[in-house]
Amino acid sequence: MSDRKKLEKLVIRSFENRDFSGEDPDRKFSTPINPESFTQTFKVNADTSHGHGNPGTEARYKSTEPEQLRLEFVLDGTRTIEGYGGDNKDYVTRKVHNQLEDLKKCVYNFDGKIHRPRFLIVMWGSEVDFKCVLSNLDLNYTLFEPDGSPLRVKVNATFLPHKSRGQLLAESRASSPD
Repeated sequence: MSDRKKLEKLVIRSFENRDFSGEDPDRKFSTPINPESFTQTFKVNADTSHGHGNPGTEARYKSTEPEQLRLEFVLDGTRTIEGYGGDNKDYVTRKVHNQLEDLKKCVYNFDGKIHRPRFLIVMWGSEVDFKCVLSNLDLNYTLFEPDGSPLRVKVNATFLPHKSRGQLLAESRASSPD
């Protein structure tokens, strides 16, 4: 169990293999500032179609969509945020462009060796330990230098769970013949 009073940064670890082996420590990304928020989305699809003339319908189960994890955090280049970068003091002086390149190298860039972006584990505190792949990365640039260079970007990243075929089969064992 972690020390609740110790500041822990959100960490995204990057793996070559779908079984989460082959970690590349050079691709690991720690958020310089912890997320503003994170959102977990769980969705159950139901069939609510009804016959002609019926006043209502029974919502029948169709499927369950994969859980989604959405993170919102800021990358900043103003050098005005106390504690920015945590133990990584290099981040205080890194331009936002370079911080974004570090993030994209970890979660987004195509890895020619495996012919796809890498497999990820997102970890933060006791609530987030998520084996996943990136689904979506939105970058909202909000502050700029006079020459147009970005000084601050708000990052919204959405991740989908990644499970092995065996793990999916074991979890989906339905007890009815349908």
